[in-house]
Amino acid sequence: MGNHHQQVGLVGKLHNLMGYSEYEDSRRAIGRAFHVIRGMLSKDEALALTHILPSDLMVIYLSSWKLDAPSLSIKHLDEFIISVKQLDEGRRRSVFHSEIEALKCSLLVLELLDKELNILKLLPDTLYQEVKQALIHPAA
Repeated sequence: MGNHHQQVGLVGKLHNLMGYSEYEDSRRAIGRAFHVIRGMLSKDEALALTHILPSDLMVIYLSSWKLDAPSLSIKHLDEFIISVKQLDEGRRRSVFHSEIEALKCSLLVLELLDKELNILKLLPDTLYQEVKQALIHPAA
């Protein structure tokens, strides 16, 4: 069941930018990036995010959270994208058909988080700088 009218809220904004015909595919794509970010943060930082995320994003952020999952050590954008793609491939319904698609969607999520909530500063500095550089000079 396709949902082609403009969506509202931050998830809706991302859905409109991502170009998926299905709203659920956009939610899945957002979730993949969110869950990698969540896995990189300390438990305290990860929980603190729940206090500032709008409800439409928080529902996605909180889904499939295993509190005992090992912390992800990601320092560079390419490692981030590989982790997002691997997470997607491990799910019952994957949404990314290429690393480029995973990169595009992840950058949209990261850009929105930076503009709307200013939380990219929680990322390691090397990754933060690479994300900022990629947003200034998009690859595609």
